[in-house]
Amino acid sequence: ALLVALGGTQLALLVNAASFAAVALAAAALRTRRHPEPQDVAHDDRAGGLQALLGDRVLRPVVLAAVGALLFISASMTAEVFYVKDVLGAGDAGYAAMFAAWTLGMVLGALALPQRVPPAAMAAAVLVALGVQGFGMAAQTAWAVLPAALAGYLVGGVGHGLKNALVRTVIAQR
Repeated sequence: ALLVALGGTQLALLVNAASFAAVALAAAALRTRRHPEPQDVAHDDRAGGLQALLGDRVLRPVVLAAVGALLFISASMTAEVFYVKDVLGAGDAGYAAMFAAWTLGMVLGALALPQRVPPAAMAAAVLVALGVQGFGMAAQTAWAVLPAALAGYLVGGVGHGLKNALVRTVIAQR
């Protein structure tokens, strides 16, 4: 929204395209640091991925909760522009600030917190992180002003970033 306000839709789309190119280049430059060794685990080769996810007693609640939260977060995205502009009266810059706060929170949550979670507690921490994500989204509506919304989105983003990192780790470990 800030780029549109500064230089129009074309500038925003060009910056977006450049960011995707940067991500693609970074992904191409990644190298693994370890060589996984085959595990001696009995499994049914006929079982599909969904069966593997939902058949595991640890993964089932993690995956179902994460997917459920994703549905609610995705549904709320369509209303956020109206919330920010009509309820908060914040305009394009406020809308951009809201998403910047969420993104900053995600980066902080993904980079600063996952390594602090003991492996045995990761699945439970996913559920706590989902609660933090939802709390950040919900609590900020109690005081409908931009600073409260920014704080809520920052907190929600931290939960979202931590949840993303932990869900993938739990899936990979299981």
